[in-house]
Amino acid sequence: MGETNAHAPRVRVQDELGRVVNIFLLSPDGEGLTVGRALHAGVSLPSKDVSPLHLHIRWDSALGRVTVTDLSSTTGTYLDERRLTPEAPYAWQSGQRLRIGSYTCKLIMPTPASSLPDGSAQPTGATNSPPAPAQPPRRYGLALLVGALAILALAVYAFLSRPAGILSFALAADEPEPAVRFQVSNAQRVELLVNGRPADPSRLTFDPHTGAGAYPVRPGEADFTLVAYNRLGQPTTSQLIYPTPTETPRPTFAPPPVEIGLAVFAFNGMNKVNDLSDIILNKGEPLLIEWDVVNAEAVELQPAGTFKPQDAVRVAPNETTVYTLIARNPSGEVRRSVKIIVVDAQATAVANATASAIVQATRDAEAAAQAQMAATATAASQATATAIADAFARAQEAATAKATQDALAIFSATSTAIVRETAQAQSAAIAQATASAQQAAEATATAIVQTTAQAMEARYGQYSGVWANDDPATDGVTRLVISNIGPTIAVQAFAYCRPRDCDWGVRSQAFTGEPFSIAFAFGDGVTRRLTFARVGDKLRVTDADSRGPIRTYTFSPARPPILP
Repeated sequence: MGETNAHAPRVRVQDELGRVVNIFLLSPDGEGLTVGRALHAGVSLPSKDVSPLHLHIRWDSALGRVTVTDLSSTTGTYLDERRLTPEAPYAWQSGQRLRIGSYTCKLIMPTPASSLPDGSAQPTGATNSPPAPAQPPRRYGLALLVGALAILALAVYAFLSRPAGILSFALAADEPEPAVRFQVSNAQRVELLVNGRPADPSRLTFDPHTGAGAYPVRPGEADFTLVAYNRLGQPTTSQLIYPTPTETPRPTFAPPPVEIGLAVFAFNGMNKVNDLSDIILNKGEPLLIEWDVVNAEAVELQPAGTFKPQDAVRVAPNETTVYTLIARNPSGEVRRSVKIIVVDAQATAVANATASAIVQATRDAEAAAQAQMAATATAASQATATAIADAFARAQEAATAKATQDALAIFSATSTAIVRETAQAQSAAIAQATASAQQAAEATATAIVQTTAQAMEARYGQYSGVWANDDPATDGVTRLVISNIGPTIAVQAFAYCRPRDCDWGVRSQAFTGEPFSIAFAFGDGVTRRLTFARVGDKLRVTDADSRGPIRTYTFSPARPPILP
């Protein structure tokens, strides 16, 4: 075996840093070796730029040549930087550079046998001695003996100094247990360094006669250095770096998207709203929120808190609130929201009472203004009459004391002055009364406008709320949800159906006066017109069906029981 390996071509494989990672022999006239990334390849080179079966190498000993064939590899095979045509054999000469991905291969052809019997090379400068004469002179006998001994010594030294050869040094990864195997020649002993330290001698096997050896590899052992010593103890070194196999990345698990399978907002366990439209509640009225979420890791209901994927919570908001259900998982989140519009029935009643009081106060203010104007005019007339009477009295006194003519002159002058003063007093009184009346009228008009606006707002809101039919056994309209934004009133009606009431939907219309009515159209000419009127704390509703008789219902504010 040693003779065959000594005359077999060797291939030395180096990585991009010039480190020897593998040395292998070529068998003569066989099927050759396959080089690739796969573990079942003859020579395994674990690198992503090497195809599983990349290259085929064959040695024809009869022709004395080595051929290489690219096996349709992905990155190609290059001989002296010339890419080989796939599936076509090429002759590989010693000294030519063969590149496979990031690896470089060097072909080492065997040296021809020497003329020495043991195959060693003849020492340089040595010549065959001429045949000795049959009877040499005696004086040359000692010289001939010394020369023969010198030649023998040189031959022995040449035999002993032949360097040890490392024919192959590679990792056998296709075995059940990975092992480093090597083949050396002309070596008396070997030394194996693992990760820079001497290998475990109990695991290292070596046969000096065959030159074969092996070392089982354990996890963490990746750097191997083989030192072969010849008969004179001269070393020959080769290094093998066992690269850590690149693990195939495991497929990452992408969680399915989160889904809110069901989000139910209910007044109680029976009446439910699934379309997430706005819900109108009386202040303090309870609401049950239920949900069933799929593929979620966390569920949050803002502003209530954090809950389970299938859960429910009861809320009773005192003001208009938006509840948002947020379901999350690593792939994202989903949100669904509902707006709870809170109406205050007590505040509506207070607004109605306030509006009535403002109307009465407006009427009282108008009567007071008219009375003040009449009183001012009467006082001015009385003052004028009193002044005239005083003037006549003074005139009479003057007429008694003086002559009638003087009395008449005094009376005339006095009358003129009195008339002028009376006119001025009347003008001043009337102007003051007019100004006071105008101020009162302006204040009254402003109050009337404000009162009218408040009264109208109260009239808009007198229908707002949730109303339930007083007749629980009715087969007509069972429930009403009414709200308003300014003069626009929205009505959502529910009618008797089984297993749950039918939702007619929401219809909106501007308030134009009482009675207020709104129509629901169902197609094919079918309509239901509802007319509303407040009677005390109840709501009277007239239902005009285009297909049947007119019905009248009485509704009361809905107050569902507190849910457990």
